[in-house]
Amino acid sequence: MLEVPTPHTPATPLESIGGEAVLRPLLADFYAQARADGVLGPVFAAHVSDWEAHLEAVTAFWVTMLGGGTELGSQRWRGNLNHIHAPLGVRGVHLARWLALFRTAAEAHLPPDAAQVLISRAEAMGQRLGQKRASRTESPS
Repeated sequence: MLEVPTPHTPATPLESIGGEAVLRPLLADFYAQARADGVLGPVFAAHVSDWEAHLEAVTAFWVTMLGGGTELGSQRWRGNLNHIHAPLGVRGVHLARWLALFRTAAEAHLPPDAAQVLISRAEAMGQRLGQKRASRTESPS
């Protein structure tokens, strides 16, 4: 009797998009586009001098955010996204452009369902970053 294999359910969102091996080229492509972008390029040029280290850091960030990279309970990335971005002068226009370029990269590198996993995470983080920026610029009533 032949056994019919049961479909594998991905254990993490990282696994559902194809793993770190798929994520790395997507991020490299995205950041190449962002560096060349008229809105984002100047921000990156002013704040990132070691692109290899930056790509390693953002890859570790995304691996961790997608549920991967944990060994014995430790995460590959630890930090505070708001704290890291606060001194950069990032505004709504930067965030909107970042999300648009990220969406394009995800859709170019991943099947639609996998792209949506990544895009949804990016949009949720973008919303939280945007809320933090708005709360700092609002004056008390």
